[in-house]
Amino acid sequence: MNMQKLKPPHSQRGFTLLEVLMVVVIIGIISSIALPNYRTFIVSNRSTTNAALLHGAITHAKTLAGISGAVTMCKSDNPDAPVPICSSLASNGASNTGWGSGWILFQDKNANGQYDAGDTLIKVQPALFRSVTEGSIVPQPNTQSITLGGIGGTVITGTAMYFYVKPPDDYVNATYNRYVCVSSVRKVSVVKTLPCPT
Repeated sequence: MNMQKLKPPHSQRGFTLLEVLMVVVIIGIISSIALPNYRTFIVSNRSTTNAALLHGAITHAKTLAGISGAVTMCKSDNPDAPVPICSSLASNGASNTGWGSGWILFQDKNANGQYDAGDTLIKVQPALFRSVTEGSIVPQPNTQSITLGGIGGTVITGTAMYFYVKPPDDYVNATYNRYVCVSSVRKVSVVKTLPCPT
């Protein structure tokens, strides 16, 4: 019988404990630097996004009012309901999310600032915040509806106002603040600091 010489198995390679520990330490250092910056980026991005949503809705209302008459946008505490209603609860960034609870935009046939039978629902914005600690949107002057091209609610023509888009409580400082400004000539803009442009 032909006896073949068996070759010894190849030496196996792996990671030493020291190499594994070094990788863990490097990942820990990178995480400790990256995660806070990532959270800051997310908060800043959410403030900008929420301000942009409000800016877009007001601009849309302004455009529609110029074409087809009175358009109202109002804060709603139940925007997803089959028949949403405008809220009468004053916006307060310390106790509620204000316009952050959502809003509705509708063709206001009688320009009374309320969503009634016969009005046409145009847009529904669901809640942007689950609780006041996540943020709020508070208008100045404090109003629950704005009507463009009509006589109900707060008529923007000739009236300057702004919405303060407040970031989460842990991030309240000028870096994350956003303001949606509506000038007396109905120009809508988003700024990071007050005063609003005129």
